Amino acid sequence: MTNGVGMRHASFSRDGTKLAYSQGRRVSNVWRVPLLEERVATWGDAEQVTFDQAFIEFLDVSPDDSWVVISSDRGGNQDLWKFPAAGGEMIQMTSDPATDLGPVWSPNGEEIAFYSTRTGLRQQFIVPSEGGVARRVLTSEASDWSGRWSADGERFVFFSDRSGNLDVWIVGTDGTDARQITTHAGRDMMPVWAPTGDEIIFTSERNGPRSLYRMPVDGGEPKSISAIPASYARWSRDGQTLYWIEFGAASGNIWAVSPRTGTERRMTDLERKGGNLGTYGLAVTDSHLYFTWEEDRGDIWVMDVVTDETE
Repeated sequence: MTNGVGMRHASFSRDGTKLAYSQGRRVSNVWRVPLLEERVATWGDAEQVTFDQAFIEFLDVSPDDSWVVISSDRGGNQDLWKFPAAGGEMIQMTSDPATDLGPVWSPNGEEIAFYSTRTGLRQQFIVPSEGGVARRVLTSEASDWSGRWSADGERFVFFSDRSGNLDVWIVGTDGTDARQITTHAGRDMMPVWAPTGDEIIFTSERNGPRSLYRMPVDGGEPKSISAIPASYARWSRDGQTLYWIEFGAASGNIWAVSPRTGTERRMTDLERKGGNLGTYGLAVTDSHLYFTWEEDRGDIWVMDVVTDETE
């Protein structure tokens, strides 16, 4: 009936002669709010960082806070782009026809790790932060997602279906010495390395809704951190606070917890605005929380329905 319209939702009139439809797309941009001690941050504190009619899924901030890297389809395909945190021109980092996602800066700021579908599976790659040819790190015949650097830059923690289930693994950044560290039948995902180097934080569905767990790098029984559903977590630079995106809420908020004391705190009040917090777009600096905000953009159209009888 249609071709190339970009239709998202549609409904026929009662007599079947008209079709009303929405034409548009899902848009996501980067925002940031200051880290506030005395109260939650609201939209009054928020600053919009990007203004694209594109979808940004992941983001990270360079160790010196001067650059932001994103995965965005602003060029028609999900590729990596970077731009100055103070504002400035977007620079394209990758241009492969495959999907490139999950960029994370190395601790020394010289490289960016990401995962890509270039091999037909999700696999880990590294590209110089100044630009250049990306190299493949992991060579398994399975999908490997969301590699995160250790503090010394010598290992990745990631999650993979190598075992037939989604579990957390550790591997050298040269692709050697891969080791599985979770074995539960539930799905374990989105791991991050604690800045202290001795602990892994990950999200899991092992006990119902997706939530945060912690476990020693050398193995051991994972322990629940929070009962509040979580999709994605990032550490503060000093390793004292863990921030995460609330999972499953209508619009979502960012929360924080001190693993040492167990004290939880909601950091944002992002209600009363159309859209929702991105599931995986979160980065933390000493002064700000960066996040993505997703919105549906579109228009309503009406077209005549042409049938064989009316032609």
